[in-house]
Amino acid sequence: MKTTTLLLFAVTILTISTKVFSNDAVPQGKPGNHGSSKKMTCPIEIIPSVGFGSIQVGRNIEEIKSLGMDIKEVEGTNSYKVTRQYNLGTDNKGNIIYVEAEIGELPNCIYFEKQQIRRKSSAKQLAKIFRGCGKEEMLFGGNVIKCDGIYITTGGSGGRQKTPSLKVLKL
Repeated sequence: MKTTTLLLFAVTILTISTKVFSNDAVPQGKPGNHGSSKKMTCPIEIIPSVGFGSIQVGRNIEEIKSLGMDIKEVEGTNSYKVTRQYNLGTDNKGNIIYVEAEIGELPNCIYFEKQQIRRKSSAKQLAKIFRGCGKEEMLFGGNVIKCDGIYITTGGSGGRQKTPSLKVLKL
């Protein structure tokens, strides 16, 4: 009995130390549920042209619903609100064409290539994090910085946008 307990203890310590000291691990911050979804947990990785964690461009909205996330359809549009933070745009077949979120509304567990995206980051700070970013363009309804697979927008939502939004889309 003592040998089994000691062996179990050693395996547990080895498992924990491997996770803690692994060089390729994404920093965990404060792990936990994100929004009202038990499937969207921290940390959440942003992948340009792909999406935020399990909410990915190209997936069908029914697939996202099957993950158990809180999804509300915006009536009269091809868009959805997910776990109160994400906006999804879909095509006529229900396939996601973009995933967008205002960074100030997200938890402090969003990462891009192991670098944490701070909720108070400016658009210019974000443009230094992502690849292939151009100059800020002034558009009707807000400004945009176009990067590889991601847009950084400011000043949108009728002036209600307080922090930059990140919009992941396939380009």
